[in-house]
Amino acid sequence: MVNIFQAEVNDSTLDDVVPESANRWRRLLSLITLAVVAALVIAAGFGIFEQERSASVGNGQLQMDIDFPSTVRAGNEMDLAISITSAQPLPETVEISISQEYLDFFEDFAVLPEAQSQSSGRQGAVAFELSAQPGARHAVFHFKGRAADDWAPRTDGQVAVEVGGSTLSADIRTWRMP
Repeated sequence: MVNIFQAEVNDSTLDDVVPESANRWRRLLSLITLAVVAALVIAAGFGIFEQERSASVGNGQLQMDIDFPSTVRAGNEMDLAISITSAQPLPETVEISISQEYLDFFEDFAVLPEAQSQSSGRQGAVAFELSAQPGARHAVFHFKGRAADDWAPRTDGQVAVEVGGSTLSADIRTWRMP
């Protein structure tokens, strides 16, 4: 009589199962892929891939909030929005200076509301003199255009606002995607 543990079975359904030692590279590749996907999800959770950023600067009497693109593709529309809030009514004109390097990032450039004047400012910046509503304590100014086709991967800039005797400035950075 043949013991069941001594029997040979040639038609087993487990014949095509590959042993663990033969799957080592495939398992390693699966773990690496899983780790990369997990890293991308974690990075997205921390806002690494955000397309809009904001900067805020204040001195008690004056507050400047800037909304700007953190990443943009060449040819896509971009909007630099500068919001000014004051404890006192804003004067008739507000001066906003933006570094020339950052303005070179724009094509088909437009300022809304339209600037009363535009001049070269200090340290390579372009100064825009803009009108505020009489008696208003809050104003928003938009600098719009298309992202220029350039080879630089990022563009750094500085925005300064002068209202009355107060001046606020903030640094901004936008990455260009191919």
